[in-house]
Amino acid sequence: MKKVILGICITALAAFALAGCASGGSAATSVSADASASAEPSASTSEGTDTASEAGTASSEGQAGMANPWSSAASAQEAADGAGVGSFSTPVGTETSLGIMDESWAEYSYMEGLAECHCPVAAVEMFIRKGLADIANEGDVSGDYNAYAHTWTTDINGITVTCWGNRDQEATKTIWADGDYCYSLLAIGGGGDSDFGLSPEDLAAFVSAIK
Repeated sequence: MKKVILGICITALAAFALAGCASGGSAATSVSADASASAEPSASTSEGTDTASEAGTASSEGQAGMANPWSSAASAQEAADGAGVGSFSTPVGTETSLGIMDESWAEYSYMEGLAECHCPVAAVEMFIRKGLADIANEGDVSGDYNAYAHTWTTDINGITVTCWGNRDQEATKTIWADGDYCYSLLAIGGGGDSDFGLSPEDLAAFVSAIK
């Protein structure tokens, strides 16, 4: 009888031990899986937090900083009047190898001393500005301070223009002065062509139309 009872106890203890091992193995696997799953999101969450932090900082600076000085205008002349630059002629309607700048796509804006026209041509974004010379940064009213691989000057209708581009003789940024006014022309390529620039022929056509 004692042997039977002893056998039952041993069997019970063995079953209990096996159950504990099984439970321990399962828990270990679960923790390992959880740790593995949380490792990837941890990096993503960290990056997301940094991005959100930067966005929050920019937002705070925008809210705490000065008000946007730009105002919208319905036409080039309204932009010129608002900026106080007399008149503003843009390349709208000018035909180039890119096509024709369509008036219906043009957007005008101004701030004190500076008028701007933004208009897409094909896959190129054009930004044209006319500003008072006394607000220019060393003759530059473009607001673009990127570095470019090439810089050169050329003469267009008796006016010396300075050009910048990542491809020689293809102008992404162009500036010039005429009397009391400074001008700029930015041609930003789309479709993945970050080094786009205007050909000498297209540049001459656009610059000649900007007054």
